[in-house]
Amino acid sequence: MRRFPQDFQAFISNKVPEVDYLQRVLDRDSDIALLAPHAGGIEPGTGKLAKSISGNDLSYYIFEGIQYTNNCELHLPSTQFNDPLCLNLLQTTKVAVSIHGCSFPEEAVFVGGLNTPFIIRILEQLNTNGFCASRDQTDHSGKDPSNICNLCESNKGVQLELSRPLRKSFFRSLDRPGREHPTVAFNEFVIAIRNALLG
Repeated sequence: MRRFPQDFQAFISNKVPEVDYLQRVLDRDSDIALLAPHAGGIEPGTGKLAKSISGNDLSYYIFEGIQYTNNCELHLPSTQFNDPLCLNLLQTTKVAVSIHGCSFPEEAVFVGGLNTPFIIRILEQLNTNGFCASRDQTDHSGKDPSNICNLCESNKGVQLELSRPLRKSFFRSLDRPGREHPTVAFNEFVIAIRNALLG
């Protein structure tokens, strides 16, 4: 099993900011924050989704791998993700919603975390709008209290795991140029999540 440094700065110590990775954070003093700790080439499409869902009113944090290859080495598990920029944002955020990518072979969204009311609202909105969404029953379902989505003020966040085929349907392609061209499905997903969070 791969071991990770306990300190985030140690984790990125041999990487160059704005060459190997980007950290984006915007604190809008909102009750809800969107997180994409594995964005860019790590889990493609998740950063674009987090930023779009945040709109003009919700806070967000994005850690983006921008290496030409091997961005997977920048994948720090959600239960060990401790970037101070993200943790500082979460100190004054009631509910965090983290967006991730998974390798499930069909178009699907798995909704996990500890915030049952928001989970139910998200499931209802997604399924009503034609997305295949279900409760995450895996061993990485976001229920661990140390998961980054649960380090918000309420200690109860939400984790969305989007399959690769679903993320692929959101863009012209999942490579860097393709992610600059979102599809109608992308916009519909963003609206559904915002309706669940703010409705």
